[in-house]
Amino acid sequence: MQNSIDIRLVLSQLTPEQRAAVILHYYEGLTYESVASRLGWKRWKVKKRIYAARCIMRKVTGLPLGRGVCHR
Repeated sequence: MQNSIDIRLVLSQLTPEQRAAVILHYYEGLTYESVASRLGWKRWKVKKRIYAARCIMRKVTGLPLGRGVCHR
């Protein structure tokens, strides 16, 4: 039997800013620059929100999502 992950549950654990950045970057396929432009943010803010979101998603799913070490 294959394990499945409810993406709605995972996304519900994110803040609204993290969720917006993740959806635009991973599901809409936008670059960090395009996400920043769409949301009226700086590029560093997009990267920071996506990094934080990946840390939360790792914790929720137990999957190794992205590079780097989560410090929270």
